[in-house]
Amino acid sequence: YQPLRKAVQEIRLPTIAASGDEANPIECAMESVASTQAPRFLALSYLWGDASTTHEIVLNGNKFPVATNLHLTLIALRRRPMVDHVWIDALCIDQSSNDEKSSQVALMGNIYSRAAQVLSWLGPAADDSDAAFELVRR
Repeated sequence: YQPLRKAVQEIRLPTIAASGDEANPIECAMESVASTQAPRFLALSYLWGDASTTHEIVLNGNKFPVATNLHLTLIALRRRPMVDHVWIDALCIDQSSNDEKSSQVALMGNIYSRAAQVLSWLGPAADDSDAAFELVRR
């Protein structure tokens, strides 16, 4: 990670490369932008889950480990491109930097309010969950 500029409330926004083949690795390109000049983006809220099991994605050409829940989320997002950029805390915040985590967490309200859409990922379909969502739609 390159340090973010706090003075302009800079954030990172990855773009997920489209792929119709789930066997292909997930590839993301990350850019840093001032939050006030960010392009249209989707903000993702999801359950981090167990981080002991990881999968590799490609982030700016480098292998990057992500937890299973995030990996499943990225697979789903790759199949349904909604917007070009997606803000995901686990990718967009340098988790090894306490200073960055602190400053970015303070910006999260601003980040979510600027998002064109906020998606809450509950996980892949299980048991009769599809039927439950169909009932809610009615």
